[in-house]
Amino acid sequence: MFQSTKIGLVWRRTIVLTALFLLPALLTARPAQADDSLRMKQLRLLCVQLSGDLTEPGGIAAFRRCLTTHNPLNEIRRDNGIGGVRAPRIVDRLGAAPPPGFGRDTRNNLAQQVQAFQTTDGKIIYVVAADGRLWRSTLGTKDARVVAPSATVFRVTNDGHLFVQDHNGVLWRANADGSNRLPVDQAVADFQTLGNAVYVRHADGSLWREGADGSNRLRIDAGVKAFQVIDPHTTFVLGADGKLWRDSDNSRAPVADAIRAFQYVPNGDTMYVLTTADGLWRQAAKQKAEQVDHDVAAFRAADMNLVFVLGKDGRLWQELGNRDQAVLIDHNVLIGTGQPTFEVLDAHRVFVVGDDRKLWAETMPPGR
Repeated sequence: MFQSTKIGLVWRRTIVLTALFLLPALLTARPAQADDSLRMKQLRLLCVQLSGDLTEPGGIAAFRRCLTTHNPLNEIRRDNGIGGVRAPRIVDRLGAAPPPGFGRDTRNNLAQQVQAFQTTDGKIIYVVAADGRLWRSTLGTKDARVVAPSATVFRVTNDGHLFVQDHNGVLWRANADGSNRLPVDQAVADFQTLGNAVYVRHADGSLWREGADGSNRLRIDAGVKAFQVIDPHTTFVLGADGKLWRDSDNSRAPVADAIRAFQYVPNGDTMYVLTTADGLWRQAAKQKAEQVDHDVAAFRAADMNLVFVLGKDGRLWQELGNRDQAVLIDHNVLIGTGQPTFEVLDAHRVFVVGDDRKLWAETMPPGR
């Protein structure tokens, strides 16, 4: 379904390294009076190969630096991280800004020192603070209170229940206010609720289905890195080997290889995948897969066409279709924590955690 880009990346890296070794010979093989135009053609060709996508401002900037620097070899090494020399990351789509009066311009601070958060309706917010305690509060009030003394992962379900995994890996089920807390399972790494069932991924990578009280446990799979339950008969499973599968009752079908994260959107039969090369792809039903964006740190699809994309440079985008239709929401969004740092309530309401660990509520324009 999705084509792996490993071969292309290896081939490109081979070209880059080969060219780097050959460039000194190319520039010195001729006498001192060698034709400067020939040398410039050789350098231009090499810079084209090394500068990335020349349809993007970042690629053009890298190309110009490669041509104009007094030390082209060192500049090439800086752009490609060779020999321990690192350059600041090139930011593409320069000059992008949120629509006037939207995105970052609508910031409303909700909490500080945030480690994880969730809201189900945009009115009640759950936040794991720096001390590991889980807090619940209603926006616009001062009713914040601790609902769990320890939390690493938690989910608030639509039926008003709170599931919390504590720092010891014990999964608990409670009322939305934290009362009537009961243990469900142990050694839990991740979980998902569906109706009266709880799907649990253990620390050893095994995936289980069980009742909300931990009864009727049934092992589903092993070697699981991530999963998404669609209905009682269908589960998507991402293996520790980066292979994505669709499990339907007792049958299994491959979906994609070299995958880091994924999200299936049932309404439209659309699969989004984030590859190990940080490319975001989408495939609707049996249509051809299309690339949505690149250099992606995380994403969240709102529907089969609208996706929110967090770039590796910390900028958050709303993209209708692909990056050609991208609208900037905010920048300096926290990345690399292993926890979601933004939540999409719907196409217009977004919650983000900045790199200062502050939680913000923001809005985007209607019609997107």
